[in-house]
Amino acid sequence: ITKVQVAPNVTDDQRLMVDGIGDLKDRTEVETVWTDGGYTGPDAEKAMREQEVEHRTTAIRGGKPSSGDDQLKLEEFEWETDKEGKPVKVSCPGDQEVEVVAGRKDGRFVAEFDEELCAACPFSDRCPAKALKRRPVRVLRINTRAAQVAKMRKEQKQNRKEGNIRAAVEATVRSVIYPFGGHLCKLPVRGIIRNTQMITCSAMMVNLRRIWKYTHTPPRECVQMS
Repeated sequence: ITKVQVAPNVTDDQRLMVDGIGDLKDRTEVETVWTDGGYTGPDAEKAMREQEVEHRTTAIRGGKPSSGDDQLKLEEFEWETDKEGKPVKVSCPGDQEVEVVAGRKDGRFVAEFDEELCAACPFSDRCPAKALKRRPVRVLRINTRAAQVAKMRKEQKQNRKEGNIRAAVEATVRSVIYPFGGHLCKLPVRGIIRNTQMITCSAMMVNLRRIWKYTHTPPRECVQMS
C-alpha cells in the first residue's frame, strides 16, 4: 500500500485520482495504475497523461454502447491519440489506416476512408462511416471524448485477457478496513484528520505484516512432474 486517501463518501473517485496521482508518481515513479470504472473520466485521464502513467481499468464509467444492432462499434477500431488525448490515426476492422483531422467545430474530428476499398470490405454494410456524394470517400465523424472512450474500451478487453487483479486489490482494501467492521468501516473517531490517521496506521500494519511474512516464510520447493 503506497497511497492512502480519505474523503467524504460523496467524493467522486475521479477527484481522488486527480489529487493523488502526482504525489504517487513523485514518490514511486509508478508507470501503470489499475482502477475500477469509478476512477475514469476526462479529468482523471488528463491527469494520467500529464504524469505519463498508463491507466488500466476493470470497467469504464457510463453506459455500454447499444448492442441492439449489428453496426460496428467505435471500440472495434484501433485508435491512436496524442499526448492531449486527441485522435490522430484510426485503423478500421477492414485494415484501412487513415489520419484523423480536425473538423469544423472545436473537439470534432473526421476520418476519411477510401470508398473503393470500403466497397470491397466484408464489414461495409455494418460500418458507421458514411459515404459522401461529392467525393469517393467514407467519412467517420467523432469527438474527442468518444475516441478516448473507444480506445479505453478496446484496451479494457485486452486487459481482461491478461488477467484481472481486482480481486487481489479488493482483498488488500478489506484487510485495511476489517478491524473497523469490514465494508461498514465504522471508525471510532470523527473528522477527516482523525479518520485519515487511523486508516493510515491500519495500512501501515498491513504492510508490516506482509513484509514480515515475506521475509520469514521459506520459499516453496518446486516439484517437477514427470
